[in-house]
Amino acid sequence: MKTPCDIEATSWTDLIEKLYAGSWQDDIRRYRSNYAFRGLSDKDYDLKTSLIRLGGRYYDLESYLLRNFRKYAQIENSSGFTVWNWLAIAQHHGLSTRLLDWTYSPFVAMHFATENTNKYDKDGVIWCVDFVKMHEMLPNVFREKMSEEGSNVFTVEMLSEIATSLKDFDSISQDDFVLFFEPPSADDRIVNQFALHSVASNPNAILDSILAEYSAVYRRVIIPHDLKWEIRDKLDQANINERVMFPGLDGLSKWIVRYYSPRQLDMDKTALLVIDMQVCNFEDSAPVYLSGDLLAKVEKLIIKARTSGVPVIYIQHCGPKGAIDEIGTPGWEIHPAIAPAEGDVVIHKCHPDAFQDTDLHTILESRDIGNLVITGIQTEYCVDTTCRRAYSLGYHVTLVRDAHSTWDTDHYAAAEIIAHHNEVLGGWFSELKEADQIEFAEHH
Repeated sequence: MKTPCDIEATSWTDLIEKLYAGSWQDDIRRYRSNYAFRGLSDKDYDLKTSLIRLGGRYYDLESYLLRNFRKYAQIENSSGFTVWNWLAIAQHHGLSTRLLDWTYSPFVAMHFATENTNKYDKDGVIWCVDFVKMHEMLPNVFREKMSEEGSNVFTVEMLSEIATSLKDFDSISQDDFVLFFEPPSADDRIVNQFALHSVASNPNAILDSILAEYSAVYRRVIIPHDLKWEIRDKLDQANINERVMFPGLDGLSKWIVRYYSPRQLDMDKTALLVIDMQVCNFEDSAPVYLSGDLLAKVEKLIIKARTSGVPVIYIQHCGPKGAIDEIGTPGWEIHPAIAPAEGDVVIHKCHPDAFQDTDLHTILESRDIGNLVITGIQTEYCVDTTCRRAYSLGYHVTLVRDAHSTWDTDHYAAAEIIAHHNEVLGGWFSELKEADQIEFAEHH
């Protein structure tokens, strides 16, 4: 789902600014936001109610669901409850209703947008709806009641004075409308979540369809998936978590399990590592084994990766002073046939292990990448060591068996060294594939 009112947060601080935008009230000279917030783990989720999500002839079931809830619910001091009390309590305890849950708190909305770590590969969203502007469009009877009470939102008592049943509520206007009301503070969960509900005058109404006609009353703040871990960790530090949102042993247990769960690498996300494909390794005086073939295969892999949105990460060795790959010398440069493009990452190293004393692991973690495709030079040194280290760090490694190379030695031909390392690395540390077998799934 995409709307004209989507704005994307670029950082934690930017998210805070976007959520609190427009909160200054000049008449009282205070920061008091008129927005209700609803956080969702996936930006493509719509605002269908749990009643609509039942499917079938759900609109015919609404009265039966609520009637049976009232009949079987054992709630003390409920004799004076109105339909609005029952509706709010039923929603609170998981019954399918026409209500949607909202909060006055941007931080509570951020919690619900980031609580599900299984959705950390998806961009989240926080819907922000100006309930004051929404209420200005209500039928007269509601606006008069709000003016009489001096209130910006409704209570169950206010609603019960206007409509004693959902049938009465629905018949007030032929046009669909939506209003926001505060549920009774029946328990700590409602209080801690700073909760309020939206209710539509039609059980078939979908709020985002109504909002689409009034772009001035809402915005959607998109939370990029790669920002979710930072937000989640900072919310935990601020004590915005399941333990507080859902007081009791269930919420405590849910928080502990999530809090102590390790951050998982996304094995569906891949990066292409191009190791030491530098000019000095292709010089005519002593080119690497099958140098032209190696360049052609790595070039094709890079094109495939970029086309699929897969990160290309160049590892560039920095030799000591006087070495053929001394930093800043012509031989140190990455070969021009496969030169880095805008958006590619270049990491400098001084050891055979591409992870040692570099920020490679940090970069991969920040992008939730769990799968590495490795190519380059030199088979028995930098390629071998990087494969083994990546495996030890928990990455799934694919070694392109015909796209890494070395030189002949006094004892072994280059082809023998390559074959031997393919056998050893493929036996435990990596999956082996030919260059033509590599296909990258598209990254979003």
